[in-house]
Amino acid sequence: MDVIQMNLDIVFFEPLLVERLWGGDYLKVLYSKPEIKEPIGEAWLVSGLGGKSSDVSDMFARLGTLDVFYEDHRHDLFGDLDAKELPILIKMIDAKTKLSVQVHPADDYASKHENASGKTECWYVLDAADDSFLIVGHTAKTKAELEKKIRAGQYDDLLKKVKIKADDFIYIPSGMLHAIGDGVRLVEVQQPSDITYRVYDYDRKDTKGNLRELHLEKALEVIETPAPEVKITNYSDSQGKVNLVDSEYFIVDKVTISSKMSIEKPKAAPIFFVVLKGEGSVKSTPIKTGSAFMVSKDAENVMVEGNIELLEITLPMKRGKK
Repeated sequence: MDVIQMNLDIVFFEPLLVERLWGGDYLKVLYSKPEIKEPIGEAWLVSGLGGKSSDVSDMFARLGTLDVFYEDHRHDLFGDLDAKELPILIKMIDAKTKLSVQVHPADDYASKHENASGKTECWYVLDAADDSFLIVGHTAKTKAELEKKIRAGQYDDLLKKVKIKADDFIYIPSGMLHAIGDGVRLVEVQQPSDITYRVYDYDRKDTKGNLRELHLEKALEVIETPAPEVKITNYSDSQGKVNLVDSEYFIVDKVTISSKMSIEKPKAAPIFFVVLKGEGSVKSTPIKTGSAFMVSKDAENVMVEGNIELLEITLPMKRGKK
């Protein structure tokens, strides 16, 4: 298949739905998968991880999995992104019940101990119940205090809880102890890693009646202490294009369109989009909440129309180099 001749200036993604103990039915309904019986907690919208890849399509047909598609075409459609794997992972999360309290390692630790990249992430909240919360950080001042409270199970005193609402945005660096609470739906933009160290899981049992594995020793090695300050910003009234975060791993903007908008030609690498709410079209192809697509390098005259809100994700070029 000659991708260049196909003129794939727009690529669409079909999500990989992932079963999670804490998930619900929302993602099965959103992506028209009524045949799935298990609770679904995550839709991996844009994933090039081997064996956990989302699918790629144009406006007419499936083009395969993103991991293979990226490997075959990273020097044409993906421009200057020269990393072995696509250096971004984008998910939609439906937390019907709360997630475990957890932490992700930074690049150096993950490379040494897991042969993987670290995981820094950020969240844009789509919906939250009145009493929904996030856990972000902890109260311990030293590693010794942190370990003592964890081993004693003193989580009410240790964990920092914050109430949240729709359109809140938060950046979660690697090393930050965190968790998503009950009744939360959000879009997560992260490094391409699936490394998670569980610290506390509310003594919850899996479908076989077993307590889920914890990873206390590794977690204690990577949890940042004292915890860094965390800022939560609400963007419910944002207009036009506003920057949410500009980090070394990803740049995330929110784009609000009331009629139509032309997407600026990507000069070096593609731009990824996720529809947060509303309906519209891109190059006359319908899009709605949960749709994910990529505007390829050098694509021109790409028009998005409708009453719609999007996340726009771009990659700093230094993260794309080997």
